[in-house]
Amino acid sequence: MTTIIKKTTLVITAFSPALAFAASANFKDFVTNVISIFNNTIVPGIFAVAIFAFILAAFKYTIASGDEDKVNEAKKTLTYGIFAIFVMISLWGLVNILTNTFVFPPS
Repeated sequence: MTTIIKKTTLVITAFSPALAFAASANFKDFVTNVISIFNNTIVPGIFAVAIFAFILAAFKYTIASGDEDKVNEAKKTLTYGIFAIFVMISLWGLVNILTNTFVFPPS
């Protein structure tokens, strides 16, 4: 099953013009495509993984109500998850403030 997922991902990545940068005519278009993919795919994916990990840790905390070691481990994971999500949202907001404050003229 894992090899099927790997092969499918490889084929989709290889034949997708947006990911393969097939439509890039110059360096500016290439950079614009990279930034677009980063903003529209990678950042939301990282947020989704962090939120999923936090929800999974909350589920583990609920399940491990009797075992103190598992409860402490789940608390630690929840604390790290809240901290990571807070840092990601803060940095995302800071980047948006900086990009909206400093307007660069088109070249």
